Amino acid sequence: MRRRWLLLLDLDGTLWDHPDVTSMEPPFERLGPLSLRDSRGVELHVYPYMARLALWARRSHGIVASFTWNVPWKALEALRTLGLDGLFDYHLAEPHPRKDLVLRRFLSSLRCERGYAPSPGEIVYIDDRDIHIGQIRETVGDVHFIRSHRDCRSYEECRSLIEGLLGLRGS
Repeated sequence: MRRRWLLLLDLDGTLWDHPDVTSMEPPFERLGPLSLRDSRGVELHVYPYMARLALWARRSHGIVASFTWNVPWKALEALRTLGLDGLFDYHLAEPHPRKDLVLRRFLSSLRCERGYAPSPGEIVYIDDRDIHIGQIRETVGDVHFIRSHRDCRSYEECRSLIEGLLGLRGS
């Protein structure tokens, strides 16, 4: 049996190019498979390799969670408009920067709901900024951190990096 693991995927600047979906004004209009526009004409474009990575993670025995400090309903509405809400098993969205506290609560509920408590070594967190990783590691432990669009810049690079971090190669 393959080992379970958890992928935490930031949205702003990581899954998509927009820096703050909370600042956008719904309703959203889908422009194409991976892009949308808000009511003021502001566009958002998904990085295709990040969407593909989330899909691979789900197929590779990973639990995938969006992990953002946006206003939840706006982030979810953007994902729904893009047809990407199904990429995620969970949506961890709270409008404050304490991602460490959100993750701690989530891990506790995951333990109760699924009977699974991933160790820090089974968690991969991908974000375009490293501002949260210090608090997350203090609160939860030494999770694996990947700086998106820097540590890996393609689906193949990111997948290989995650497989190496988690020891998934050949599984």
